[in-house]
Order: sequence, then C-alpha cells, then structure tokens
Amino acid sequence: MKNGTQIIIEKMLVETGVKKKDVAQYLGMSPENFSARLRTGKFTYDELQRIAAAMGCELNFGFVQLNQ
Repeated sequence: MKNGTQIIIEKMLVETGVKKKDVAQYLGMSPENFSARLRTGKFTYDELQRIAAAMGCELNFGFVQLNQ
C-alpha cells in the first residue's frame, strides 16, 4: 500500500515530467536509494523541499486552525 508522501511525489513526477533518477541525482543519492525511501515515505522536511525544487515545484505545508 502506498503512503501519502509517495502518492503525492509520484503524482507530481507525472505532472512535471521529471524522472525519479533525476530527482535522486539532485538529492545526491542513487535511484535505488531514492525509490526505497519513496516506498517508506521517510524524508526530512529539507529533503522534501529539495524534491519539490528538483521538480520545479514549491513545497507547501502548514496547519490551519479550524475553531477560533
């Protein structure tokens, strides 16, 4: 079963046309290592920012208070 991080990254890879191997190279890791990390979804916030940058995207993450 895919995790949320994997689903979002893979969706953006398709939408941007960027290859996993290119993101891996941008991060300084092997394509195999990137794929393994993608399966677990365990990336630091900095790594997620760099993944977004490699795809020409911006990472948006935040909390919104619903009850005020």
